[in-house]
Amino acid sequence: MTSPKKTTLLTLLSVFLLAATALAVSYAKQPLDIAVKAQIDIYQRTGGSWTKIDSVGPETIRVQASLLEAATSKSVESRFHWQTTSKQGKPYSVRLLDVARLRYDPRTGSMNANLRWQIGYDGQDATVSAQLGTGSVQGPSGSLRGANARGLLGKERVAFTMVSSNSFKQADGKELQFVAKEEYAITPAKR
Repeated sequence: MTSPKKTTLLTLLSVFLLAATALAVSYAKQPLDIAVKAQIDIYQRTGGSWTKIDSVGPETIRVQASLLEAATSKSVESRFHWQTTSKQGKPYSVRLLDVARLRYDPRTGSMNANLRWQIGYDGQDATVSAQLGTGSVQGPSGSLRGANARGLLGKERVAFTMVSSNSFKQADGKELQFVAKEEYAITPAKR
């Protein structure tokens, strides 16, 4: 037979565990606002050198995700599709084709992503495999550096910058290079 003290203690422990679990689930579902300020410079190879011919942005793209999705994902599936106009007035669009593969090191804040995009520029489309990272990349105009993540996800603003340099082969054989700089800001959403 169980003593009244033991029964009370077990009941209190059960209520505490239930409340802690409910709090953890509620916290994990906390919405996050994600703002991405994207800037893409477009270069064309003419002879042996590269010339900047156009650019897209800077433009801010906003999406939402839960803390659980953002903190535990090694891959992100999205129906992301962005359409805009370049500085030269040419149509530009980008659509994520596959699941994005992510690698994040919480000790250093470094991050890398492998993506496959369908990019449309000036009436031509190409599938581009892109590697974005918080390190540095070499582009036609030199080196471009990202920035490692800073901040505590879900508690405060988290900021990082990812960069990439990707080839875009046009149907007419012209080779373009898309150099992207994406500044991310992730903040807890206001409820």
